[in-house]
Amino acid sequence: MGAIVGIDLGTTNTVVAAMRDGKPTAIQDETGSRLYRRCVFLPSGAVLVGDAAKERRTDDTKNTVFSVKRLIGRHGIHQR
Repeated sequence: MGAIVGIDLGTTNTVVAAMRDGKPTAIQDETGSRLYRRCVFLPSGAVLVGDAAKERRTDDTKNTVFSVKRLIGRHGIHQR
């Protein structure tokens, strides 16, 4: 049987869980956090995600994507 993975796409955070020994277990990042920030920084180089991207949000707003889920399904959303 293959792996079973569940993803909760919250508005601000995401949680990813996998079945281990018949129980769902949230997957931790390298710092031990089980919450993943929904933020991506897309400069002209390496891409940053999560907390690292969130830190860049105020410094470089044109290359940082966040809170996109709040816009899904809305009409009349245009790039500024």
